[in-house]
Amino acid sequence: MKKNYIFLLLLVLTVFFSNVAVSQTSLGTCSSFISNLKKGLEVSAGRNENKNVLLQIADSKNFVGKINYKESGALSEFLVGEIKNVSGSSFYLRVMEKSLEGHIILKKTNEAYKYSSDVQGNAYVSKVDINSLICVDYATISQKEAKTAKNGSAAINSDLLKLESLPGGTGCILLDFDGHTMPAGNLWNNGGAIYALPSGMSDAFILQAFEVVAEDYRPFNLNITTNEAVFNAYPKTKRKRVVITPTDTAGPGEGGIAFIGSFTWDTDAPAWCFNIATGKAAGETASHEIGHLFSLKHDGRTSPKEEYFAGLNNTAWGPIMGTSFVRPVSHWSKGEYSGANNTENDLAIISDKSWGVGYRIDDYGDNIASAFNLTLSSEGEIIKRDGVIEKESDKDFFSFTTSGGDVSIEANTVNKWGTGNLHILIQLYNSEGIEIGQYWDSDPYYLDGFMFADLPAGKYFVSISGVGAGDKAWGGYSAYGSIGSYSISGTVPNHNLNTVSFDKNLNFVIYPNPSNKIITIKSDHDAILNLINALGITIKTFKVTANVEDTLNVENLSSGVYFLSEMSKGKFITHKFVRK
Repeated sequence: MKKNYIFLLLLVLTVFFSNVAVSQTSLGTCSSFISNLKKGLEVSAGRNENKNVLLQIADSKNFVGKINYKESGALSEFLVGEIKNVSGSSFYLRVMEKSLEGHIILKKTNEAYKYSSDVQGNAYVSKVDINSLICVDYATISQKEAKTAKNGSAAINSDLLKLESLPGGTGCILLDFDGHTMPAGNLWNNGGAIYALPSGMSDAFILQAFEVVAEDYRPFNLNITTNEAVFNAYPKTKRKRVVITPTDTAGPGEGGIAFIGSFTWDTDAPAWCFNIATGKAAGETASHEIGHLFSLKHDGRTSPKEEYFAGLNNTAWGPIMGTSFVRPVSHWSKGEYSGANNTENDLAIISDKSWGVGYRIDDYGDNIASAFNLTLSSEGEIIKRDGVIEKESDKDFFSFTTSGGDVSIEANTVNKWGTGNLHILIQLYNSEGIEIGQYWDSDPYYLDGFMFADLPAGKYFVSISGVGAGDKAWGGYSAYGSIGSYSISGTVPNHNLNTVSFDKNLNFVIYPNPSNKIITIKSDHDAILNLINALGITIKTFKVTANVEDTLNVENLSSGVYFLSEMSKGKFITHKFVRK
């Protein structure tokens, strides 16, 4: 029995290593490979075929490469070109005495081959999944309604070329909106030069695109910038450029394109974004291609079979490594949705030490002992604080003291233009750190958190963290990718409004309360009402009629506490309502 087991084990190992040998073909040592390559180039030159090179892809199979660019040294060769008579193809080889790198890409047939070497200086070629080398067939967005082409020569506001998401970050990504020229010898366009036009996007769209990308990469120690000088100050192995342009020479017909895992390459091989119809589209496409720079794969589905998952119709969410530009909320993903074909941990991969970036430093304490004390103005307004939830496990703690009464705290993410990623949970704790309340919106579309509580005098704590919403398998999401930036503000009882509550007086009713659209006001007497914010500023004055259901549209008001006040018998009497 033991002998049979050993035989079967040896058989399995033999089959395994045979399969490895079939998938990876030895090319000898790098030294012999470069020697043979140079001899072949000399022979071709002697036949007046100096623009061709024989590219081995298996023991008995070769391609003929047409060389468009060549750099030769005594012990090195760098070749870029295309496969002869094969449209949509490209290749490059960079070989030295002890190292080899390169690839062959055949877009029409979705085939790819990779050249590599090991630490001993042995050279290999292997057939690989084309998606492990390059982003292909990323969706394009119609430019019909965009006026970008006509704006190609418009000057960009100079302030928009100075943006930085994290000055001093360990790594850097440049969003290049103002055009870029790549000389011959680059890895795009088969070695030919590229003259990329400016994006032609409006200033508003440029800002929107920047904020989308900045928020997607906010958890990491990575500076997203539009400043060329800042970008150039970083070493080549800690930076990459994303060219945002209508010039799709690098990837004709693509929405965007990038080399997989190229963030640390000591080579000028930028990623490209051609989806410029809106700032949202450009930002999400750029974030997707930057994800590839950190070796992320596509998020698609097995059923129905698709390379890119756009999220479900009539739902809020889509994965960044799918086609998230069609959804208002997009996140990094680990394949928690139904039918996912990719369960890799996006966040762990981007933060892996091999890229030299990692997570940004936590900005606030994660318990009541290290809570940041919120500062209040003389009117009881919380002085706004900005923060970042960089991990699913992160909680930022704040403390405040109230003399008693209604306390409102709001935490807002960057929610304009579908920019925000963080779905905010506010938790309230008493002075001993015991949780006494949770506040969040269960709707996946609404990311902001709002707390309204009538509290006795004393010291309290709140924490800000990320939370999921909806069914993560069917259009919702978990807390995994619910990370990013927020601001915290609000009021405590410390204002000068002389109020007498009508909360329990049935002759004056407001409903629904809270509301984010329309409130209905029913009074048993005619009244002139002042709409007042929490700082005591009158926003609007209007009249209500006795025993009539008057309505007030509050949709344009910011979230927070407001007051409806009227003068009666020489004093103001006031009713509170909450715009959620």
